Amino acid sequence: MKYKDLLEINEELKGKLNREYYGIFKDINTYITIKIGNNIDSNVIMNDILNMFVEAQERREEIGNIIGNETDIKEFCDSMIETTVKLPLKINI
Repeated sequence: MKYKDLLEINEELKGKLNREYYGIFKDINTYITIKIGNNIDSNVIMNDILNMFVEAQERREEIGNIIGNETDIKEFCDSMIETTVKLPLKINI
């Protein structure tokens, strides 16, 4: 997948989020961007999170079932960063 395509997919997925999911997404995006920067890794992580959120939203699942309560956002983000950054990445720029 090309990086440009990843960014377009992320924008499309963001547009599918309802107000509640989007609000939490913004907090997560801010935390991850501050923690590791706005780069390929952060956008891959955000793609994973956006896909999880859209799928959960379609199942009418509470967002707390995905991330825990709102105080767990940092823990959720750190877990996603740790898991994703360790994986080999194959993205064409």
